[in-house]
Amino acid sequence: MSLPSAASAQTPLGPRLGSEITRAERDYFGLFPTVAAAFASATLEQTAAGVDVVVHRAGAPDTTLALDAAAALALSRFTETFEQSPEARLNPSWQVAAGAGAVRRLDPATPVLYVNPRTQVRARLRDGRGAVGGVVLTATDSLLTLAPAGELYRWDRTPVLRLRPADVEEVEFRPLGLERYRKSALVIGGLVGLAAASADLIAFDGGFRSVAVFTGSVAAGVTIADELYPRPPSPGPYPARLEALRERAAFRLRLPLDYRPTDAPPAQFATTVARRRGRVERWRRAYGWVNVALGSGSATAAPSGSYTDTIVNRRPLTQTTDILAATRRPRRASTSPCGRSRSSAPA
Repeated sequence: MSLPSAASAQTPLGPRLGSEITRAERDYFGLFPTVAAAFASATLEQTAAGVDVVVHRAGAPDTTLALDAAAALALSRFTETFEQSPEARLNPSWQVAAGAGAVRRLDPATPVLYVNPRTQVRARLRDGRGAVGGVVLTATDSLLTLAPAGELYRWDRTPVLRLRPADVEEVEFRPLGLERYRKSALVIGGLVGLAAASADLIAFDGGFRSVAVFTGSVAAGVTIADELYPRPPSPGPYPARLEALRERAAFRLRLPLDYRPTDAPPAQFATTVARRRGRVERWRRAYGWVNVALGSGSATAAPSGSYTDTIVNRRPLTQTTDILAATRRPRRASTSPCGRSRSSAPA
């Protein structure tokens, strides 16, 4: 087995490492821990059997680490996909790339700037410009950057959306970790309480006492589930949710090595507004609070508010539709008791 491409002859361990490994690259990926203490730099030489890594050490002679073709290819894939796994040992290329014993090539304790595809948020933009969503990369008081949802992060090709906080009206969070099971836990807690009350009624003939047992058991079950499973941050304006955004940001501590974000248009990140407004809110946006109080609207009033359809396959196409028209359901024609066909006029 040999490295297949012509480019690999110039960059034996992939384009991210290039032809020379710096100290910063060694520390970031946890490369060659057996020579980490005196490591200054390393040069790579393609051989018939694989790749020779010539390590230049401070205050010590150079040493050469030989990699066969399989290990070199795995190490290249490991560095290219480094941010896609929560731990270095969970990377699919770890077993072959890491080696063992005296030929240990990777440090299992190396921290990873993991880009978790589940740390998604939706940002509703001001002035009715719809909503965008994605994975949080960075969040500061002056800039929010998102990566596309549903795509694995790649250091050299992942597009990034940059948003100014002034353009964001509200931020909504997708449940993460144990937050995803919170609703189910509350239901299960309530069912456990119901089961306890039923057992008291059937086995002990609790009678009216079972009402108190039922109420207390359900409340206890829901309370325990509420304490065990965290609540996701509630939607809110950007300044009020900045700390929650920072906690979920993949690069909250530092930027990854060779960070090369490519700016993408908001249309590529367009998503459906997660929390649709109720009927009263839609009426207010269309006709104002006075007509809401009166329960009537103006026939000439222009409806306002829009939503943006979710992008399929990340195609940069959007469709903006009036909220009121989008929420109307067509009514089928029906036959009256007198036998005449009638249909409702469109709203």
